This record gives sequence, C-alpha cells and structure tokens, in this order.
Amino acid sequence: MKTIDARGAALLVATAVLSSGMASGQRVAFHDFASEKSTAPATRTWTPSGKSCPGTNDQFIEIACGSQRSPEPEKLSLSIEEVRPNVLHIGDQFEVTVRLDNVGQTVVRVPWQTFGPDTMQVSSDGATASHQEVGLLLRLESAGKSNSVRGKVNLYANPVLGWSYVDLAPGNWVTIRLVGRVHCADDSSCKEIRPDRHAKLSARWFEYLYQRTVKNCVPSETNLTSRKIDSRPVSVALKPAYAATVER
Repeated sequence: MKTIDARGAALLVATAVLSSGMASGQRVAFHDFASEKSTAPATRTWTPSGKSCPGTNDQFIEIACGSQRSPEPEKLSLSIEEVRPNVLHIGDQFEVTVRLDNVGQTVVRVPWQTFGPDTMQVSSDGATASHQEVGLLLRLESAGKSNSVRGKVNLYANPVLGWSYVDLAPGNWVTIRLVGRVHCADDSSCKEIRPDRHAKLSARWFEYLYQRTVKNCVPSETNLTSRKIDSRPVSVALKPAYAATVER
C-alpha cells in the first residue's frame, strides 16, 4: 500500500478545493431580449405634481455627475459568449449572448428588472425620485473606426428594493441575450461603418444611480456611476450590406 507524503496530501486537498469551487459555480438568471423588452421608469420626466409645476420639463436642468463606489471589494467580469451569425452584413441584425461573472470573493448585487416604473422611488418629502439603471451597450470596431451600434438594453433596480436585484455569489453568473444591428446607435457622432474581415465586437456594462430633484419647480439631476465594465472584443467578419453584394 502506497503512502502519501505531506506534499502529496496538500496537493490533493488543493485539487479537491479547486474542483469543489468550480462545481459550485452556476448561472442564476437569464434575460432574453430577443423576446423580452425593457420599460424605462418615469424618473426623467417626474414632477411632484402635474398642476403645481406645469412647465418644469421645459426649464433648464442642472446635471451633476460623479461616482459611487461600493464599500466592499467586488470583481465582475463581462464577456461575449456567442455572436450569431459571426459573419455580419452592414445594416443586418444579429444576436449576442453576454455573460456577467462574479470572479471575486464577495456576493455582488446587480440590477435585474426590465419594468423600470416598479423601481422608481419618491422620497418622503416628495422632492426626489430615483432609480438605479444598467445600460448594456455594444461597440463595433471596423476599418480603424469604433462606433456604438444599435442593440442597447436596460435593466433597473433601486437600493431600497432588495427584490429588484439578482445576487451573484462568487463563481456564479448571469447571461443576457440581445439583438443588435450593424447600424450606428447615435448618427450624430457616427463614424462610417466599413467592411472589415477582422472587425471587433465588444460589450459594455454601464451602471449608475439616477436622481431627479424638483424644488420650487426647478429640476436638477444627478448621475452617480457605480460600475463600468468592458468585455474583451471578439472577432467578427463584417461584409457590405446585402444590396451592395448583389451582382448586376
């Protein structure tokens, strides 16, 4: 009968712990925006009273931006799992499956509601409405130019509503499927999308807390960024629009 020395025993223990940790990871939630849709809360147009501030939405709005960091160390990883098809034509639709992993050591809460109105909360004094929001965006780099392309989806939550989040234990993940289009999301800042056999597609998770306060019928807005995570780009072949490929 063979005996195991201290070094061998330590190796077996480490292997067992690693295997156990790998086995415990699992997907805990999934959104399919090929069939679902998200609805924005009314925070941006909210006023304390429809009659008391009839012209509020037409007034100048002061916007303050900043950042909000978690007091606990967190580590999330965003990745693109699949692009269908992986050969894209300019103007064409495609599906992307994105995965958000908790690769840290603590539980992480991420917004997970698609119906934003349920997450909007009004302060007790009636002056401030707030919600938390995630924008999941797609970027396409081709022929040396980078553009946001159509396909953004949103998720919502509120810090006072625990049910509006999904909890990610270490090793767990969520996945989101969204439908994109090879077309600029913002035409005003668009750089021409050109064919490229070695184009790169990436995703960004942008999360923030939004507050709108109305005092004496004068609104102000605050955006506090809490997370901004970029995925590694994946390679896709980008071809001309279908109409441009038809032989005459």
